[in-house]
Amino acid sequence: MSYKGFHMSLQQRNIKAQQSACSVHTDRDPTRAELENGGYDKGEISFKGIPINIENPIGSTRSGDGWSITFTAHYGEIIGVIGADGDPVDVFVCGKNTSERVFVLNAAEYDNPKQFAQHKVMLGCSSIDEALKVWEDHNDGPAPLISYEICSLKQLKAWLTLGDKLKPFPTRDDYAFKFLSMDVRKNPEKY
Repeated sequence: MSYKGFHMSLQQRNIKAQQSACSVHTDRDPTRAELENGGYDKGEISFKGIPINIENPIGSTRSGDGWSITFTAHYGEIIGVIGADGDPVDVFVCGKNTSERVFVLNAAEYDNPKQFAQHKVMLGCSSIDEALKVWEDHNDGPAPLISYEICSLKQLKAWLTLGDKLKPFPTRDDYAFKFLSMDVRKNPEKY
């Protein structure tokens, strides 16, 4: 998959994200069945060439039995990239920043905080503190993390194309990370 495609401005991205069925600007509420199988309208955006389906835009609310979360960042999935849980890789997009620095959170199972569950990609966050706050704000209770990694947008794109999504995102001293970085340097036109 090539990530050299269409780039949206910050304003275009926020407008498109609000076209999701879960948006406060949309009259339609997805049914429980649609929410469970993902069969409802999503706002499709691009973050610096990464195609994303927004499930919950900023300002929307997700709730369940005894809990409710109002989103302070766009939340969705990276189109065409399957993660460790068998679903597309989750992504949060902060609404005010266009930073090329990426934070990848290696989330743990709630009932086993040492067991890797899935990745949470944090785009547009200005710092790791902001990324971790967004993650905590969008969880009902403590959200277990194994680790987090900071990478460039090009390194993320290389991982989305070549990386093993069944394992935690590699650390900087891991061979897999070095391989991704080398591929970015050798083939910058791919990313």
